[in-house]
Amino acid sequence: MKLSKVSPRKSRQARRIRRVGWQEAGAMELIEAYVTATRGAGASARVTPRFKTFYTYAFASMVDSLRRLAGRSDLGKVALKVTWSNNVKAETVRIEDVTYIVLDQFVGQTFRKLTRFTVREYEARHLDAYLFKLYANLSLVNGHPWAALEFGLCHRRWEDHRVLPRVREEEVEAWLAQQDYFVLAHELAHWFLRSGSLEALAARTNFLASLRVAAAYKEHRKPESWRIRSIDESVRTWRVAYKRAFGALPAASIEQKYRDVYSNVDAEKTDLDVILPVVSQEDEELVEECICDAIATDLVGEFAERAGMRYVDGLRASFAALQNMRFLRQVDAMTKVRVEDLPISCGRLDWDSPDVIRWVAYRTSVFALTLRKSKGVANWTLRDPFTLLDYVANAATLERVHALLSSYNEAFYERLHDHTFDIFAEAASIYIVKELRCDPEYLKLKVMSLTQCITVAKWCCDWL
Repeated sequence: MKLSKVSPRKSRQARRIRRVGWQEAGAMELIEAYVTATRGAGASARVTPRFKTFYTYAFASMVDSLRRLAGRSDLGKVALKVTWSNNVKAETVRIEDVTYIVLDQFVGQTFRKLTRFTVREYEARHLDAYLFKLYANLSLVNGHPWAALEFGLCHRRWEDHRVLPRVREEEVEAWLAQQDYFVLAHELAHWFLRSGSLEALAARTNFLASLRVAAAYKEHRKPESWRIRSIDESVRTWRVAYKRAFGALPAASIEQKYRDVYSNVDAEKTDLDVILPVVSQEDEELVEECICDAIATDLVGEFAERAGMRYVDGLRASFAALQNMRFLRQVDAMTKVRVEDLPISCGRLDWDSPDVIRWVAYRTSVFALTLRKSKGVANWTLRDPFTLLDYVANAATLERVHALLSSYNEAFYERLHDHTFDIFAEAASIYIVKELRCDPEYLKLKVMSLTQCITVAKWCCDWL
């Protein structure tokens, strides 16, 4: 066999190609190992191919959008890793020189369920059955298998209420699926901001400028629907939730007890007061989260337009997704309260918590997004040219979008939030402690091993 000579230059290129290939293969092995360690064996294999296709398409579309914004700037390598486990979160993981966006299919499924409870009428027991499952799932993820078993058994007891009745949901499904993409877009926004490019710095500067003016517009407006909820507003939505749960309005003594719990809320504080830490950039991590929410919303709005929908449909889906994310974090806090036998009040959010500040900042940025989009400067790398007078002059456009989102927000509190944290939170404790733990059949299960406990808890939550 005659051997041809290989030039030193070509030889170096070949070695480089092999080295890069090995590095990428090594990174893929490491991300698989990470996923297995954090989300369980088989988390990658269980992904539904149809959903993976949707996520992959949305991911590629959004990455293209961000690279266009960055122009010639190098944002670095980014890849998508789709999983399916009982871990309700997405995250960004950097391995070697690749940033991986880990998105769990369970996130979208959970969001869809929460949104259906918000936009549809239902029996209170359907929500209770689902909340027991949610508590069980979070207890399992947080390393409390025996608590997960208790919540899971309560979920299985309500066999007739475990499945929410199906209804025609075409108009809901049109924007419901976009919630998954907000979570994906938010993680990509972190990748974009951490690139250190001039465009990323511009996005940060322009967002803060927009937030400051939009907050001034919120203070200028007469409607109070997006100011911090007063005790009277909280009582009103709580009454609705109470009547749905018990079939009658609460007695005066019960209502007074509710008022006493919330009497420490500073009703004089305004939204502008709450977002001052963001505007003044006191908390760098919180500032980045707020900016990523805004960038993600614009990405989802743009993606919705490509899918034949409206920008406002993407905005609406992002609004619901962030609301659901905040809800899940609060349920997670309440789960820890149950497991650690802390007072229920320890699981409540106060006005100074990062989640509340982030939510109020987001609601404010919705005005900025709407105005910028209507004037053709939607993405945050473009300088904000608007003053308070521009916001006032375009009030009709802003108020139409505000009314759409405000209606969803009101339904969220009446049908989901208040029942979960003011009714179920109390009832769940009594139900579990006084009934389940005294059940002779349950006591027989206490002899199980830890592995058996985890297996049964997963079965209760339909994970087996």
